[in-house]
Amino acid sequence: MTKIRFAAVVLFLLVFAAGCRSGAKPVNNPGAGQTGQSQSALKEQRPITAPDTFLTLYKQWDGSLASLAGEIDDSYNKWSSNQISRQEFLAQLYATQQKLEILKMDADYQNFELSANDQQTINSQAINRAYFTAEKDVNDFLYYAPHLQDEKIKARYNDLILNQYTSNNKELQALLGKQ
Repeated sequence: MTKIRFAAVVLFLLVFAAGCRSGAKPVNNPGAGQTGQSQSALKEQRPITAPDTFLTLYKQWDGSLASLAGEIDDSYNKWSSNQISRQEFLAQLYATQQKLEILKMDADYQNFELSANDQQTINSQAINRAYFTAEKDVNDFLYYAPHLQDEKIKARYNDLILNQYTSNNKELQALLGKQ
């Protein structure tokens, strides 16, 4: 059992190190807003002032986040039914985490300058809060899972993905659906 854990840690570190070295390469993820642009390019773009564009971007980000949560769900179900090993599960989670980092950069560096009336009309603060809360649920699971024992992974999955993410995503979709 100790050899397996050691091998898992070594595999995780190798995958992590490989990911760190490839960080300078731009990555494109079509359909996710401005994904793949550098931070400086994102900071230099014009602010978004149209409520429709705000809603469209949040709907795209929500779709991308839901896709990542689906990847986590698929990986977890395969692992919990012994179709893949723990190492394969963690490697899949790492790949999902890399995609989430790209999505987070896209959302974090987007500049919105909506009028006070537009903000109130579309309830932009509630949409923003719901999205980033759902994103945090996914991020937290991806962060904690590699450091936990199997039973604790299952508990975190149930808490963060099945309960919290699902609830927060329903709230976000309700807010976006009103528009």
